[in-house]
Amino acid sequence: IRAIIMLVIVFNHCICIYALNHQGGWLPMPPKAESPLLFEWLGLWFSSFMNYVFVIVSGYVYYAMRFERGKYERFLPFLWNKTKRLIIPAIFISIVWIIPICVYALNFSTKDVFINFVLGVFPRQLWFVLMLFWVFIIFAPVAKLIDKHFIIGILFVGFCYLVGKFGGKLTGGVNYYRILD
Repeated sequence: IRAIIMLVIVFNHCICIYALNHQGGWLPMPPKAESPLLFEWLGLWFSSFMNYVFVIVSGYVYYAMRFERGKYERFLPFLWNKTKRLIIPAIFISIVWIIPICVYALNFSTKDVFINFVLGVFPRQLWFVLMLFWVFIIFAPVAKLIDKHFIIGILFVGFCYLVGKFGGKLTGGVNYYRILD
């Protein structure tokens, strides 16, 4: 399921460059250009479920690996693993792909690059990678406790929801490193 949803996400990102003309789009399009209506529909449909499914499946895989197969017991190796698998590729993709496009097509200044990519305020499609990284890092230290105590798990989820909902007030509405997603 995770491989299929990854392909859906990649396909959706490929068509979103053209498909979201009527909703702001990812890149500016010439005024007379029209995106294919099929791309618009597919983009909206994929967006309605793909992120949720990927997070649920990733959470299930984490749970199965940790509690059924005994992996991820030590936090620092787990942190390094997630950094290698999520953060380092995100930095690479930012440098070789997304930042050059933003500088060329959207006229990003050095300040824009710093705010959006170094501080993670709006790293374009990489917001999801940062969000997933933080979910793993925040959840891993308390996973055993939550696994053994359902009520504590409910309270933890409620607390995370409240932080996400109202945490922006502490940062002036700025979502550094997409931690409030």
